[in-house]
Amino acid sequence: MSSPRNPSTGFWITVALVAVLVGYPLSFGPAMWFVGRGHLHRKIVERAYWPVLCVFPPHKIRWFGEMWLPRGKHLLLDVMAPDGIPYSIPFDGR
Repeated sequence: MSSPRNPSTGFWITVALVAVLVGYPLSFGPAMWFVGRGHLHRKIVERAYWPVLCVFPPHKIRWFGEMWLPRGKHLLLDVMAPDGIPYSIPFDGR
């Protein structure tokens, strides 16, 4: 009988990398949930999710963020683009 093959270190590095690359952008929604309920300050989200806010198109990030906000909650995230131009993304809870 042959013994089952154990996953290599490369396999686990790949799993961890995929988890971070998928999990980090998806964690933006729960962060908006915490901000919308007053458990987290919006400045923390602006800084922690700066790459997500700059990379994804504003209409897509708004759609995803607004799903997590309470109905009637309004939030404005200020973002500094990589080229140094500041802009704001408004979120309105659905």
